[in-house]
Amino acid sequence: MPAENAKALNYIAQLDDARCNARWDALPELARKIEKHAPHRTCIYTTARAEAHVAAHIKQHHDSVPSTPTSPPPDLAAIADSLAQARDQEATHKQDAFAAQTCLAWIHWELAEPQEVLSAVPSSIAEAEENLRHGDESFTGWTQVCIVKTAYLKGVAQEKTGAVADAIKTYESILHFVGSDILSSASLQFKTWSEALLARLCLLLDLNHPSDRPEEPNAALHAFRLWSRLMENGKAQFAGEAMTDPPDMRRAVWKAYYDTLSIILRRGLLYSGSSDPDQALLGDAAEHASEDQYMSARLQQRAELKLVETVADSFFQILYRASTKSYHSTRVLRHLFIVHASLAEFDLAFKAFDSYVDIVSRGKDRAEKSGEEDPGLDDDNTILRTAAEAVRILCRFGTRKDAEKAKEVDADDVDYIHERKLIPLWHLLALLLTAKSDFTTAARTCDAAFDQFDDPAVLFGNQGEAYRSEHLNNSSADLEKARSSADKGLVDRMESFEKEGILQVKVTQLMLLEVVEGTTAAVDASMELLGLYKRLFGDPSGGPKQPETLDISTQNTPERRHTTSLLIDVWLFIAGLYTRAALFEDAKGAVDEAFKLADNLESEISQDSSSAKAFSERGWGGGKSIEELWADIWAARGEIAHSESEPYEALGHFEKGLSHNPDHPAAVVGLSNILLDIYCKVIPAESAQRASTREGAAPKGSRGAGPDPEELNRLAARDRAYSLLSSLTKLGTGWDYSEAWFTLARAYEEGGQIQKAKDVLWWCVELEDSKALRKWSCVGVGGFVL
Repeated sequence: MPAENAKALNYIAQLDDARCNARWDALPELARKIEKHAPHRTCIYTTARAEAHVAAHIKQHHDSVPSTPTSPPPDLAAIADSLAQARDQEATHKQDAFAAQTCLAWIHWELAEPQEVLSAVPSSIAEAEENLRHGDESFTGWTQVCIVKTAYLKGVAQEKTGAVADAIKTYESILHFVGSDILSSASLQFKTWSEALLARLCLLLDLNHPSDRPEEPNAALHAFRLWSRLMENGKAQFAGEAMTDPPDMRRAVWKAYYDTLSIILRRGLLYSGSSDPDQALLGDAAEHASEDQYMSARLQQRAELKLVETVADSFFQILYRASTKSYHSTRVLRHLFIVHASLAEFDLAFKAFDSYVDIVSRGKDRAEKSGEEDPGLDDDNTILRTAAEAVRILCRFGTRKDAEKAKEVDADDVDYIHERKLIPLWHLLALLLTAKSDFTTAARTCDAAFDQFDDPAVLFGNQGEAYRSEHLNNSSADLEKARSSADKGLVDRMESFEKEGILQVKVTQLMLLEVVEGTTAAVDASMELLGLYKRLFGDPSGGPKQPETLDISTQNTPERRHTTSLLIDVWLFIAGLYTRAALFEDAKGAVDEAFKLADNLESEISQDSSSAKAFSERGWGGGKSIEELWADIWAARGEIAHSESEPYEALGHFEKGLSHNPDHPAAVVGLSNILLDIYCKVIPAESAQRASTREGAAPKGSRGAGPDPEELNRLAARDRAYSLLSSLTKLGTGWDYSEAWFTLARAYEEGGQIQKAKDVLWWCVELEDSKALRKWSCVGVGGFVL
C-alpha cells in the first residue's frame, strides 16, 4: 500500500478538523483533493462525502423555513450501500473503517431504522475501542467523536426497541472515555454527542421515574456530575444532529437532577460519591458503615445539595435584578414562583404567584376593554399550567387552610363554571313551566338561576343593588353583614352573550311578576331592568350631557350594535309595561329613548359604510339590524296609539314599521287588526270617509256610476290584511305566532271562509297549549347555541 504524500496528509488533517467542528460544506472539496493525492484511501473520502450528504439531509428536514434546494435530496439508502462496500474493503486503516461504520449507523438512524442501526454498530463499544488502540497510532479527533457517537446511536436504538437496560449499559460503557482528560480540549462535535449521550443516561437513571431497576443513586449522580462538568467546559453549539431541542433537553436534565436529589432526601438514602459500586453505602451496606463512612456520605450529600442551592442563588440574583427593572413581567414572576417552590420556599413562592395573578388579571381586564392583547402577558396555556402548579403545591404541601386557598386561584372561572352554564337551562325550565301555566313555580325557577351562586355578590359584586330583585336583596342581606367580598363579580368576566342571558332572565321575571301580581307591580320593578343593564354593560347614559348615547366608544362596531340593540329592547319592553298600565306618556318617553339610541346607531353605521345594505344586515356579533330596530320602535308607537284609541295614527306607525321590515310580526298583526276593524266598521264611518277624502274627493254625480268608494276601501282593507297575515304565517318568523294565526282566522271569517277559519282556530289552540310566556329564542341568546 503506497504511503501518503505531504499534501495528502495535510488534506486528511484538514478533513479531520472540518469533521470535528461540523463544517460539512467543506467535506466534498476535501474528499476530492484526498482522492486526487491519495486514491488508495477510498474509505475515508467515501465516508466524508456520505457525511456531507447526511448533514445536508438533516439541515433540509430540520430547518423551520427550508430554502428551495438547488439539488435533489440525497438518496441515503443508495449512499448506505456504497458506504458499506467501502467499509468492507478497508483492511489497513481501522479508524477509517470505524468512521464508515459510524456513518452507516447515522444514516439508518436518520431513516428511523433502529434495527439496522443495531446491525451496523459493534456488539461491544468497549471492545471496538480496544481494537482501535492496537499499535502506536493514536486516536484522531474524529475517531474520538465516532466512539461517543456510535455509543449514543446504539443506545438510542436500544431504547427504541425496548431494551432500556441494555441502553444504560451501552451509555455507561464509555463514561470513562467521556469523563477523561480530553474533555477540556475536546472538539465541538465531541461535546455535542457527549452531552446528548449523558443527557439520555441522566434521564434514564432519574430516580423519580418508576422502573423495575434497583435504585442506584451513585450511578445517577455520577452521570449528573459528568454532564455538569461538560457544561462547565463550554456548552456545545448544536447543529441539530444529536438533539432537536437542546434547551428543552437541558432543562429536563436539571429537573431529573433535582428530582433525584429529592428522592434521596425523602427516602434517606446514603451514597459515598464513589464510582466503585462496592464502596456505595446503599441498602445493607449502609447499615454496616463505619462512622467515618457515614459522615463522608452525608458530607457528599450536603455538597450535592449545596451545588443546587448555588445554582438557584445565581438564578435568583438574575431574576430579582430583572424584576427591579421590569416588575410587570409575568415571565420573571412566574420563574420566581417556580424556583422558590422547587426549593420549598413556599411563602416567597406564593408572594411571587400573587403578584403574577394580579398582573395577569389587570392585563386581561385592559385587553378586554381595549380589544388589544398585551404581548407582554403569558399565553392562556402558560397561565393555566402555572395556576395548576400553584393548586397542586397548596393541596400537597399546605395545611387545610392553604388547601382551601387553592379554590381562590381561579374561583371566578372554575368554581362557578357549572352554575354559569346552568343559567340558560334554568331559564328554559321556567319558560316550559309557563307553557303549563305554572307561573308561581316558574318564578321560583328564575330565582333559582341566581340562588345557585349562594350570595348574589358572587355574581354581581358589591356595586350597588338597584339591579337586584326584592328576592335577591333579601337573600343577601345577612351575608353582606357577615363578610365582604371583592367589588367585582362573575359578570365582569362574562362575555356579552352570557350577560344577555342574565338580562333575559330578568325580563322573564318581570313578565311573571306582571302575570302573578299585575301590571302595576311589574311597572314598579321595571327600573331594576335598567339597573341590571347598567351593571352588565356599563352606564347607558354616557355622561350627564349626553343622555341619549351609550358610553361604549371603546367597543368595536359589532359589540356596540349588540349592546345598543339590547338597550333598545329594554326600553321597548318597559314601554310595553307602561302601555298595558295605561301610562301612555311614560310609554312614549321610553319609546323616545329607544328612538334616540337607534338614530345614533344609524349615524355611526352610516359613517362606517356607505352602502344602504349595511342598514338591513345584522352583521357579526349579535344584535339586530337598523331596519329591524326601526320596525320595533314604530310597532311600539303603533301599540301605544292603538291603546289610546287613535287607530289611524296607529295605522300610520305600523305602516312605517313595515316599510323598514315588511315581515315584522307585531306590525303586521297590529296593522291587520286595524284593517279588519275598518272592514267591520268598528272604526267610525266618518273617520274612514275623511281618510278617503284626504286622498282626493270623488266628483259629483259619480256615486251612482260605480261601486261605493267606502265599500271598496273596506274590501281592500280586508284583502290586504289577509295577504299580510297569509305571508307572515308561512315564514319562519310567524309560523308559531298565535296572534297572527288568530287574526288570520278572523280574516277568513270576515271573508265567509268558515271552515278555514275553524281549521286555523284549532291550530291556534294547539299553539297556545304549548306556548310559553315569551319566545323560546330568548333562551338561546348566542344565536343557535344554548
